[in-house]
This record gives sequence, structure tokens and C-alpha cells, in this order.
Amino acid sequence: MVVPAPTTMKAIFLLLNSAALLLPRAESFSDHVIVVGKIIVDEYGDPSKSEAPAISIGGGGPQAAFGAAAALAVRDCYDDNGLCSARSSNQIPPRMPVTFLGAVGNDWSEDDSTALSSILAPAIDTEPVLVPSDEYITPRIRLWHDESQNVQWYAVNDSFGPVGADGLWRNRPSASDILLSLKTSGVEDKDSVVLHTIAEAGDGAAGGGMDSDLLRDSNLLQRLSFVGVEPIAFMDEERGKVSTEDAKSCIRLIDSLPQLDLLCPDSHLDSTLQEVGYNRGSFHIVARDGPNGSILYERSADAQVDTSRVLLPACTLETYDGEPVNPTGAGNAY
Repeated sequence: MVVPAPTTMKAIFLLLNSAALLLPRAESFSDHVIVVGKIIVDEYGDPSKSEAPAISIGGGGPQAAFGAAAALAVRDCYDDNGLCSARSSNQIPPRMPVTFLGAVGNDWSEDDSTALSSILAPAIDTEPVLVPSDEYITPRIRLWHDESQNVQWYAVNDSFGPVGADGLWRNRPSASDILLSLKTSGVEDKDSVVLHTIAEAGDGAAGGGMDSDLLRDSNLLQRLSFVGVEPIAFMDEERGKVSTEDAKSCIRLIDSLPQLDLLCPDSHLDSTLQEVGYNRGSFHIVARDGPNGSILYERSADAQVDTSRVLLPACTLETYDGEPVNPTGAGNAY
């Protein structure tokens, strides 16, 4: 998945400003946001051609960190009626109090760190916290658009297997890594902290489910005022839906969490979760559906789905000269 890395500061502001169209009015309830997500090195280019692929830093983690900054930049633009006062401007908002943590392998380079910082530095006020491993490699994918403009991809060097993500993502980053980052970032004990974490939720997913260990750490939970989880389970292309087995694995993850305030699956996973049924209690859900927008609703304590669903339309991004901006990954803004 390609990070939408804007090439100009105007485009960066536009992405921040456009988030106002996606978000309901929110009170200023947090002093700091922590985003824990995956880093994947993208090699873009058709492998059947001789050209060297373009290398970029991808994965949902950097996207979510940029999205968190977007949310903070526009959250106070709403009035009590839900109307947004945000307007297009050449001004760049200040960097936001967001910390991003992600795991990287022994093949991670200084150039990779520079590339990641160039994506996030305009938006967040702390350097990305990279949790290294000497044993495993960073996940890497080759992706390209086919003749029908459909995205095709495959993992490079089995980097999602035992030598890569399956080992790298096991409790890395950990709760201790997050607590240390709060301390070094100068976040005080009295400050409220929001955590957004991307968790592999499918049956037999890379990392063995240990990427969610931090969500069960009592010392960390004492420091958090809000916990959001973005569960990842991939659609079965033949069946056109997320499998029941993957949905049940996701439900086991949900049930294991001491605190859960927001769940933001994609629409395919959300649909199968509803088919299977689960009784977690009260929490909010944002089901992300790409070009169709997103649906917000709430599960009540008696496991009944709130009927008052809110549809948020997809947002079109373009620069001031009318050029479109690649919105891939914008759903991670939740």
C-alpha cells in the first residue's frame, strides 16, 4: 500500500484540511496521540518491465500517524451544530502532538529513516520511534497497476513469513516502548493520551496475534484516556468477503481487550463480523469503505447495533491548481 506522500507543503495542508470533511465534531479531549502501526517498504513497478521499481515507505502506520495529525488540525473547527469552519488556505498548520511507533528489521537503512521522516515531519511534532530487530527483516512488497488499473502485489523475499513480519511484529513495539516514548516526548502524567493501534486480526496472521499484547498491559492502560483499534483481515478474493474464520479470530481479539472505545475495520471485515455476531458491549465502530465513504455506528451494551448510522461520503483531494492527490490510505485517518 502506497503512502500518499504529498510533494508540496500546500498539498500537505490540503490533506490535513480535507479531513474536516470526514470527521464529526470532537471536543479537545486529548493532549497527545500515540499511533502504533506497521511499516512496509513498497517497491512500485511492473516486474515484467526492465525499469527499476520506485521505493517508498508504506504501511498503515505512517498513514494513520498522518491522519491523526489531520484530525487534530481540524477537530476544533466544528461548532455545536456540526458545521465546519475550515477553509482552504495557503497557511500550514503547526505540527501536531502525535508520536508514531513502528517495528523495523535489520535491513532498515538510514535512507529509509530519512524517507519516513520526510513524510511525517511536516505533520507531527516528534521523530518516529523505530523499534529495531537484529533477527528479522522489514516487510517489503512489490506492487503495480495492471492494464485494467487494478493493484497487483506480492511479498518480496518471504518478508511476511518467519524471517520477516511474523517474527518482527511479535510484541514489537511493546507497551514499554510506548511508555518510554511518552516520557521522552515530555508528555506529563496529567496529560490525556489517545492510542490508535493497527492489529493483525485474521486467523494465523503474521505476528501470531502478539502485536496486540500492548493493549492488555495494565501499566499502559492506566495512561490512556481512549483506545482505538484498526483490525486487519484480508478479503478472500474468490469468495469476495472476509472469511468466517478470520472474523472469529477478530472477535477473539476484540473480546480479549480490557478497554476498547473505537473499532475501525474495513467494510469487508465489518460485514462478516455482523454475520458471525459478537457480544463485546458498548463501543463505537467506523466501517471504512474506500470510495463509498465510511459508516459510523455504535454497538450497545446488549450487543444490539445502533440503527442511527451516519454515512460519511468519500472526500476528493486535489491541489490548488486542480491536480488530484492520491488518497490511498486516507481511511487510516481514523
